[in-house]
Order: sequence, then C-alpha cells, then structure tokens
Amino acid sequence: SKRCEELIRLVGLGERASSKFKTYSLGMKQRLGIAAALLPNPELLILDEITAALPIDLAEIVIRVMGEHKAKGKSVIFISHRLAEIEEICDRATVLRDGIDVDTFDAGHGSEDRIIAAMLGPNASAVGKLINRQPNKIGDVLVEVRNLSGGLLKDISFKVHRGEVLGVAALEGQGQDLLFEALAGERTFSNGEI
Repeated sequence: SKRCEELIRLVGLGERASSKFKTYSLGMKQRLGIAAALLPNPELLILDEITAALPIDLAEIVIRVMGEHKAKGKSVIFISHRLAEIEEICDRATVLRDGIDVDTFDAGHGSEDRIIAAMLGPNASAVGKLINRQPNKIGDVLVEVRNLSGGLLKDISFKVHRGEVLGVAALEGQGQDLLFEALAGERTFSNGEI
C-alpha cells in the first residue's frame, strides 16, 4: 500500500523495500519494526532502547522519525540508557530506580547531570569512590595481539596483563565477534599474531 511505502522510505529503507527480510541487518530490522509500529498511526509510540545497537547515522534516522511523529501532535515514550539522546530529544525525562519514579523534569541542556544524580541516588558517593579508586597492580602480559587484520579487522594490536580488565567497545557488527573468535582459537588470520 501507499502508506507502507511511505513508512519504509521514512525509516530509510526505500532502496531495500524489495529485498528479502532474512538479508536485513539488525539495524534494518529495527527500522522496519518502527515502520510497522507506525502503520496504524498510533497516538503513542513506545521505543525501548531502539538506538542502543545502532550506529550514529541510523540512530539519527530513528530520532528524525520521532521528531516527525511529535510534529503531528502525537507522543513518544523513548527509553534509553544514552543520556545525551535523552537530553537532546526529549521534552521531559522520568528516571526510574528500583521500579520507582524518582524524578521527572524538563529535559534539555544540563539535564544529563540531573539524570545521573537521580539514577545513582543516595549511593552516588560510593560510585564516585569506585570510579576514583587506584588501579590494581598489573602483572606480566597474558595475551598480546599484534597487527591482526582480516574481514572487518584492520591492524588490531593490544596487550592484556594479568590482573587487568580490558574493555572492547563496539556496536554490533563492527568486527568484535571476529576478534573474540580469533582469541578463542576458532578463527585464524593470515595477517598478525596472537
């Protein structure tokens, strides 16, 4: 129908409208889900962590869709752990802690600090102590990756010492699975060494 085609274009999938669903990436499936949710033209659209696994360009499409829904005089409940998005997108913010509404206020510039304070509550000082703690003494190198390349991985190098926690931050589909498979010995690459 014309409405379906309009919604598919709205969420940025117009060029893939005739593709098979099984070929869609996670981000494409999420945007298609938004189009399906908009099909009955709801007065209230609830989006729960919809941008969490999306790269910035796709998250911006979702944000634009929310803005267009709002411009039509309709409402959106946007659930997110990305505080900057809450600050940028939302008119009002409600913070839940242990299932209780602990604060509701006008969102906007500077609201990120208020959100954090409401989320942490009376234990905020304990969290500050944890964040500011001295690092553990680290030992010898346990794992070293040098110049690992292949597939999505390009020249990955790092060391992990005994007694250390190394964080790997990446959105879904950015090559972290390949890295973890290589570390587990399930995948080999012609370039680089572990």
